[in-house]
Amino acid sequence: MEQPAQLAERRALGLLLGFGSVTLLGCFVWLPAIPQPEAYHAFADQRAWGWLPNALNVVSNAAFAGVGFAGLTRLPKAPALGAWDRFAFTIVFGGSLAVALGSGYYHWAPSSARLFWDRLPMTFVFTGLVSIMLRERISAALARRAWPLLALLGLASVVWWRVSDDLRLYGWLQYSSLFILGVLLFVRSHFDRERDFGWMVALYVAAKLAETFDHEIFSLGLGSSGHSLKHVLAAAALGCLVPHVTRRPREGLGADPSHEPSSAHGPSRP
Repeated sequence: MEQPAQLAERRALGLLLGFGSVTLLGCFVWLPAIPQPEAYHAFADQRAWGWLPNALNVVSNAAFAGVGFAGLTRLPKAPALGAWDRFAFTIVFGGSLAVALGSGYYHWAPSSARLFWDRLPMTFVFTGLVSIMLRERISAALARRAWPLLALLGLASVVWWRVSDDLRLYGWLQYSSLFILGVLLFVRSHFDRERDFGWMVALYVAAKLAETFDHEIFSLGLGSSGHSLKHVLAAAALGCLVPHVTRRPREGLGADPSHEPSSAHGPSRP
């Protein structure tokens, strides 16, 4: 007979697979192919700083580098993290560093070919975040099983876009990941600092809004475009996880028994 935790995991997995399957099928059945519009590369702020083209859109990616570096340097100071947790956070913070490089490279001379190197690391950040949320809100076993599939889907989404010039799979991955993160906010975490992920999702939604209103924000004359602001807000969203990795040693009520804290800190406190 299945234990309650195993039954909950099976139901959660079934719901996520059902949601993913139905929405993915809907994208390819009801939506036509979505090509990459060339107008996408016409960002509002194209000002150069001396030899540096599109300067603020390039330089604002330093925020991703700062968050990635801060997160990776915090991980050795968080011995209470289990091996899988450490791996998942390394993927996310390492992905943030890669986003800084890929997005900076793209914005230096925007084109669809360069955009591939911007989007590729972002998919690993998205899928890493979903797997971390699954681990903290449902179970480590489910997260470990889901991550390889999520990572393959992320890679496939950007490769499919470049091969077929069809954004449907990439768009589905990005927005379904955001939806899943939002839904999981309503599931009680096994750990302290539940609000870190709430702030993360809120800041990322703000980043997407800034990106959408790139030209309108630039026209306000505040010195920044919406896209540059998007970089800072999205990096700030990831930055919510930097203190999380060192201040999340304690599991609360309903703790996931598959978590294995470091022996240096002893067993988890109730």
